[in-house]
Amino acid sequence: LLPFATTWSAAAVNVNTAPIEVLQSLHPDMTRNVAEAIVHWRSIESAPGKGNAFQQLPTDLTKVPGLKEDLARKIAPALTVKSTVFLVHLRARRGSIERRVQAILRRDQGIVKTVALFQDQTYRSSGILDEEGAKEE
Repeated sequence: LLPFATTWSAAAVNVNTAPIEVLQSLHPDMTRNVAEAIVHWRSIESAPGKGNAFQQLPTDLTKVPGLKEDLARKIAPALTVKSTVFLVHLRARRGSIERRVQAILRRDQGIVKTVALFQDQTYRSSGILDEEGAKEE
């Protein structure tokens, strides 16, 4: 559950960003195929460079092929269309010195505040690292 859960935000799941596994867990009638259909619908371009976004629930859920209106009504109370809590990963490097920080930010009425800050030890890098932290060749 660690990659998907937080105690920092409200219980509602953002349907615009939730991964398949989280969507599938919302209701016993939610199949993997329907959860995949929701994620796929979000990726369809509604304008150049922009995917679809859910704005009104449960109405917008009925636009997803394969998602029945009855299930849309059942899962809508567990969903939201906006996030208020964000996990940010920052990696800065200058020469061979690297610093990593994670922050939990909360947005409330347009104001963003740091809720928690986790700083790794500064360390000397032995080479260029890729996105996963593995050494690049």
